[in-house]
Amino acid sequence: MTLPVCLSRTGSDRATAYDPSCKLLRRGDDLVMGWLDSPEQEGGPARIMLGTANPATGQSRGSVCLAEGIDNHCGPALALDPDQRLHLMSGAHHGAFVHRWTDSSDLLDPAAWSAPQPVGERASYPALVSDVDGTLHLTCRESRPDRWILVYRNMRRGRLWSQPVTLAVNPEPGYCNWMHSFTATGDGILHLFLQFHYAASGSAADCTTYSAVRLVSSDGGNTWLQEDGSPVTEPVTAESAQAFCTSPQGGMRLNSAVLDCHDRPWVHVVHPDNPAGYLYEFTETEPVEHLPGGEMAAYDLRGGCAMDMAFNSDNRLFLAFAANPDKTVTPWFDPSHEVHVALIDPDHMDATRVNLFAHPEDLVSGWLPQVEDRLPNNRHARVSEPYVMWTRGNNLGGIGGNNANNLRTEVWLDRLRRNMA
Repeated sequence: MTLPVCLSRTGSDRATAYDPSCKLLRRGDDLVMGWLDSPEQEGGPARIMLGTANPATGQSRGSVCLAEGIDNHCGPALALDPDQRLHLMSGAHHGAFVHRWTDSSDLLDPAAWSAPQPVGERASYPALVSDVDGTLHLTCRESRPDRWILVYRNMRRGRLWSQPVTLAVNPEPGYCNWMHSFTATGDGILHLFLQFHYAASGSAADCTTYSAVRLVSSDGGNTWLQEDGSPVTEPVTAESAQAFCTSPQGGMRLNSAVLDCHDRPWVHVVHPDNPAGYLYEFTETEPVEHLPGGEMAAYDLRGGCAMDMAFNSDNRLFLAFAANPDKTVTPWFDPSHEVHVALIDPDHMDATRVNLFAHPEDLVSGWLPQVEDRLPNNRHARVSEPYVMWTRGNNLGGIGGNNANNLRTEVWLDRLRRNMA
């Protein structure tokens, strides 16, 4: 079979969303993918899918539905613990997640998975990771009546999920989107990234992002530290959080974090001061701001864009993003978007190259890329050419849209190449 491979022709309109979650990893002899399929009929549930493929060729081995959700926000998060137990946390939209796990090598056998266990209340956007000790860490947004908050839970080996701990509070009543994500290093350090995205009106249509923040835990999530090492003794707010990136006029967008080959976290931030945004590298002492150069400098991403990234075995950063091929500013869900891939050498940002990854289709988006990353408990070495999964089809949900629609899209899989000529 020749790449790219179509994994599904019944995908949701946000089949491979959202950024907080790992959706593509290697385990044993499988490449494992998680995505969201559309309801089989109007008014029916969205279907949380898990598929496998041959990592040598990308050839699909099939897929199975492991949970159901109410709309296009319910895509899964995947995590791998030190025993190679695969965990799936289904998404939700102001509801309860569903946690399932398996030790089996036959991931497509529904009977090999644990019984569904609900986790959370009024929860959305699971960010899930296992550390090297086998503790699962989960953060999510919870939409409480007074304020929407960022909540943390963990599940230690042989125990149940812990009670929720509020780590951040929205400064205004109403909508917020934390765009939160985790990294877990080989020495057990957790890095949690989040943004403050809000409006005085509480309306999603009015919200914008003013700051991006990192919290750090070196004791398995028991305590958290701010950027200067001071302890978090109560939930951080827009005023109390020590942001590594700010914009007084808003217009930012935080994208999900990854680790490089030296276990240093990196994130990309869309920012109004620079069309291509900024990359932040978190060294042992401080965050270092990098300006993406080369061919990426021509892109205007200030409308926001779906993005994911991973470092390969040469410590080169593959950054996949959905944007207008004309390089002009557009909304994050614009139908003109196509998946682009930037290949970035951290030591030579000005030599960055960008390729249009797929053939454009008129008024049909290629977007929501998810890049294969190496997790702390992977027994596989970091690969030189990771896989990428994306959605081919337009967005119907969103602000004023129908998130429970049954539009069908395609889910595609391909490999990122070091030679981008």
